[in-house]
Amino acid sequence: MSTDLLTMHDIAALARVARPVVTTWRRRYRASSRPFPPPHSLAGGRELFSRPEVVTWLEETEHGNNPQVRLEATVGALLTDARLGVPRNLDALSALLVIRAQSGVPLAGLDSDDLLDAADALDPDDTCLLSELDRVDDPVWLAAAADELADASYSAADAHRRLLEARLPPALSRGLLSAEAGRLLTALAAPLRLDLSGPVGAGRASRRREATGATDATDATEASEASLFDVTGARFDLLADLAAATTAPVSILDGNTRSHRLNRRRLRLAGVVPKVVEAVSGWSVSGPTLALAVLPSPAQPLADEADQLALIDDLALQLTDEQAALALAPAAVLTDPLSGEAGARRDQLLRSGQVRAIVRQL
Repeated sequence: MSTDLLTMHDIAALARVARPVVTTWRRRYRASSRPFPPPHSLAGGRELFSRPEVVTWLEETEHGNNPQVRLEATVGALLTDARLGVPRNLDALSALLVIRAQSGVPLAGLDSDDLLDAADALDPDDTCLLSELDRVDDPVWLAAAADELADASYSAADAHRRLLEARLPPALSRGLLSAEAGRLLTALAAPLRLDLSGPVGAGRASRRREATGATDATDATEASEASLFDVTGARFDLLADLAAATTAPVSILDGNTRSHRLNRRRLRLAGVVPKVVEAVSGWSVSGPTLALAVLPSPAQPLADEADQLALIDDLALQLTDEQAALALAPAAVLTDPLSGEAGARRDQLLRSGQVRAIVRQL
């Protein structure tokens, strides 16, 4: 269906009214000087209406409950544009929204070379922007789309959120957290980070002071927030939201998949510049840190139980006394009966003495 055509349901959603109200408008104003626009065509037995005609009618007659109806219609047409079904176009629009946010100015008037130069200036190491623009033949129309989407949203970050909600492809959707799981992780991460914060964990330092009666202020002045570390490097559905709520440093494991690059773009939109940890044998981070292992990773959505446990085991081996890990994984990995390599890995992990609790949602 063309992006310039709307069903009756689409019209109701755009006008922010109940579906029967649109039927009432068609009937009541049929013989008036401003009748409701007639159907443009039929598809699958459904009447389709011209988006521009409907928007003009809603504005001129002041019907509906949406004062931003034209802007939202523009965004609706943009987000349903079939060209965004092409992965490279979607990635480029995502990158352009970051460029718009970080440059602080509209992208209108910039040609292809200008846009590439802007991406290169912001991302000289090509971690999340430059390749996205270099892969499209003509980024100018996407730059105009980024301006339209940003202008119709609260911010470029909000525009980016709307883009992902509308067009996130199945290849990136596998293994994403539910809203409930995201809230659970957020609720668990906050007190764990608080306990770790400081030179050896502010919570632990506080308990030492209570035990000794010390009042030395050095602990307070040295205290700093425990950092967050995404051990997959690809949790674009979680890390930016957690990072935006804190001033803590953020680290991510290196990687160059679409999920890794999208994660970095979302972090930039949240105003976060992460430290990138090289994905080599023996990788580690220093200082008070809460490591997040949310599995399977969007970068490896088909990883089996053994592979997921291998990552958790590698993480556990590298934790220091001032660090902790929070892992979220399928019950098949953490609690269900296992045999073979996966079972042996989990047994080894449980015998290490580092596991404090495993909670299964019923």
